[in-house]
Amino acid sequence: MAKRILVAYFSPTKSTKRVVQAIGEGIAGITGGETSDFDLTLPAARDSWRADTPSLDAYDVLVVGFPVYSGRVPTLFLEEIGHLKGNDIPAIIVATYGNRAIDDALIEATDILSRQGFLVTGLVSFPCEHSFTNRVATGRPNAYDLEIARSLGAQIAEKLMSGSHAPVEVPGNRPYIEFPHRDSRPLFDEDLCVSCMTCALSCPAGAIGEDPGVVDESCIACVACVKNCPAGARALNMEAVGRVIDMLEGNFSAPQEASMILYTQML
Repeated sequence: MAKRILVAYFSPTKSTKRVVQAIGEGIAGITGGETSDFDLTLPAARDSWRADTPSLDAYDVLVVGFPVYSGRVPTLFLEEIGHLKGNDIPAIIVATYGNRAIDDALIEATDILSRQGFLVTGLVSFPCEHSFTNRVATGRPNAYDLEIARSLGAQIAEKLMSGSHAPVEVPGNRPYIEFPHRDSRPLFDEDLCVSCMTCALSCPAGAIGEDPGVVDESCIACVACVKNCPAGARALNMEAVGRVIDMLEGNFSAPQEASMILYTQML
C-alpha cells in the first residue's frame, strides 16, 4: 500500500523547508504515496493547524523538520507537534543545523513524539547555512544537498516498506542543554525602513507589530526579518551575537555531511 506522508516543518529562513520537502519527495518516490505539506513557521499557520489539526488516521508516516536553536528544538514548533497523537505511526525527525552541532535537539524531539504515541523510526541531521553568518555552510542546502536529501528519503522509504521497527539510538543528553540568556533582537535603522512591513509578515514569533521599530521579547533571533527586509533596515545585534559568530567562523567552517540513523543502524 502506498504510504501517505504528513510533512510538517518550522523554517524561518526556508533552508529546513527545502531539505524536509526533498526528503518527503524521496519517500514518496519509493512508496508511491502522496505528501501533505504543513508549513508551521508563521503564527497564522500555527493557529490554523491548532484549530484544525489533521487526523493522523489519514497518514502512514510523519516527517517533522526544524532548525536547531542553541542545541534545542524551537519552542514554537515543539508546542505544535506536542498536539499530535501518534497511534503508533512511524515518525521521521529532521534537524537542520548551522554546521556546529545538533546537541540535544534530536533527543528532545524524540522524547515528545514518543510521549505522543509515535514510533520514532528515523533521525536525520542536515547542515545548512548558519542564520547568523553566510561564512558557515555557505549556500547550503545546495542542489547536491537536496539530491542527498531525496536519497535519504528513499532509504527511509525502504525501511518503512519493510514493516519492521526497532527503537533508534538517539544522540543527546537529558537534561537538555539550557537556552542561553541573551537579548539577540536584531537592530533597526529607521532611516532605511520603507514601512513595507515585510519584517512583521515574516516573523514566526509575531514579535513585530504595527511599529516596525519595536521588536518585543518574544523574538527568537531566527533573523527572518533581517534576511527578508528588502531595504536592509535590519541587522544582527553584534554586541549580542558577535562572539558567537567569531566562534562559528573560527571553528566550524569545515564542510559537514548529512547523517541518518534508521532503527539501530547508522547509514
